[in-house]
Amino acid sequence: MADLAVRLMGAPGGGEELRVSFFDPYLTPVCRVLARLGVTPNTVTLLSLLVTAAAVHVLVSRGELDLAMALVVLSWVLDGFDGSLARLTGTTSKSGALLDRLVDRVTVFALFAALAATNRVEPILALTALFLFMLIDYVRLRLKLDWDIDTVEATGGRAVVLLGWVLGRFDLAFYAIIIIYVALLVLQANTLRKELAA
Repeated sequence: MADLAVRLMGAPGGGEELRVSFFDPYLTPVCRVLARLGVTPNTVTLLSLLVTAAAVHVLVSRGELDLAMALVVLSWVLDGFDGSLARLTGTTSKSGALLDRLVDRVTVFALFAALAATNRVEPILALTALFLFMLIDYVRLRLKLDWDIDTVEATGGRAVVLLGWVLGRFDLAFYAIIIIYVALLVLQANTLRKELAA
């Protein structure tokens, strides 16, 4: 069971293969149009960040939760296109992947902070989720685990925001993401233990 979870959550060949095999067939027709228009993957990534900034602005300055969540959905959709567009056009690069990861982290941080700032979630829940979010990356990098866990980690951050909106209870959604992030840390520790034992 744990091995299946590791594969699906982004161990080498896990999360990326899942994203490519499941989402790319749906994204490819739009990516072909974007490629013909000369849109680059990095442009899509930065557009996703701008849409997130608009969502945060709408939420914090105007208090419009529904519009902010619609923008979060748009940002999430755009985030799916950059990697598919890069694969389609043969322009995948380490700098593009780094930009995508950076934008994912900024997006989650901004959304969690905006929800705490507008009292839609207790600040301690937002801070705990952000701490775990950063700790997962730190542990992965420090232990040199070759994991691409964005499938759960950053996507989970956006998903928790949308789940909280749908449920009308951001606190429950944040408890869920905290549990997921702790589970990822346990999986990382378990993987390290197995590698050291081998």
